[in-house]
Amino acid sequence: MKIAMACSRNWYFYQATNLYALFKHNNIEKVYMFIEDDNIPYLKDDRIEFVNVNQFDYIKITSPNYQTFYTKLTFARCYFSKVLKEDKILYLDADTLVTDNIEELWNIDLKDNILAAVHEPRRME
Repeated sequence: MKIAMACSRNWYFYQATNLYALFKHNNIEKVYMFIEDDNIPYLKDDRIEFVNVNQFDYIKITSPNYQTFYTKLTFARCYFSKVLKEDKILYLDADTLVTDNIEELWNIDLKDNILAAVHEPRRME
C-alpha cells in the first residue's frame, strides 16, 4: 500500500503514533508525508518520504482563498497527482488513527473513477 498524509508542524509529534499504528497493522510500502519542513527528525523509517509543501511554486500565497482557514497543506492535497507518480494512493488525514488492517479499503475497485472519498459533515457554529 502507498499512503499519503499531510501534517502541519503542530501535529508532527502526533504523527509518530499514527504511523506506528499504521505500520503495525498493515503492509505499507511507502508513506508520502506532506509537511511544512524538510523532515521530522524523530520519524526515521525508510518507508517514509517527506514532501515539503513549501517547494510547490504552483500553490501561490496570492490565491484568493489562501487567507481563509485553508492552508498550503490543504491545497497540496489537490496536487497529489502532479507530485506523486503513483497509480494509486490512499490518503489518510493526520487525525486518523488506524487500528486494524486497511487492505480491504486499499483493494476497493474504483472502476473508471479517479477518486473515492468520504464526505465529512461540517459542524454548525
